[in-house]
Amino acid sequence: GPAGPRGATGAQGVTGAQGVTGAQGQPGATGAQGSTGATGATGATGPAGPQGATGVTGATGPAGPQGNTGPAGAAGPAGAAGPAGPTGSTGAQGISGPTGAKGATGSTGPQGSTGPQGSQGPTGTEGWAVVASDGTLARASNGITVDHPSVGVYYVDANADVTNCAYVATLGDPGSGTFPVGIVSVKQHAGFANQIEVNTWDADDRKNDGGTLKDRGFHVAVHC
Repeated sequence: GPAGPRGATGAQGVTGAQGVTGAQGQPGATGAQGSTGATGATGATGPAGPQGATGVTGATGPAGPQGNTGPAGAAGPAGAAGPAGPTGSTGAQGISGPTGAKGATGSTGPQGSTGPQGSQGPTGTEGWAVVASDGTLARASNGITVDHPSVGVYYVDANADVTNCAYVATLGDPGSGTFPVGIVSVKQHAGFANQIEVNTWDADDRKNDGGTLKDRGFHVAVHC
């Protein structure tokens, strides 16, 4: 006949004791390597070691041959000639007697001794200077100086009283450059016994009084 209905599930039985641990499985594969960590800070520099002993000095090498003697320099300019001493005074001429008949020429007598030299007279003031347009003293006789206080105005100091002397000035280059064109005039510097004043203009500026002064090179001389 047909099966009877399923009976109700019975109560769960008591849990049995734990079984024995099974054998360890094979090791798993190695994981991928992690990224490199940051580099650590550089350690402090250690102390320097002691300095080694100085080595023995090597022998001195032989001296090189002496070079050729260089050419001699150009000779310097000759100094100015000193002033000549004064000529002694001539004695008074006696009265001329009548001319006698010409006698026979006698033998030359011995030369007489040289008479004493006369005393030297006072030295006169003489001087000259060559001045560039900017007031630079290119060359001059001893003791002369130049001041250039403003355009076209130059004061030449002769280092001696030139009140009663003659002054001569002309435009000129200090060397072999271009000829300066213009006008130059000279006079004693008012209030200064040792100085002369030189003024220079362009060629057309002095036609009317009050013309504009311009710097120009010049040569100047003082004669006393």
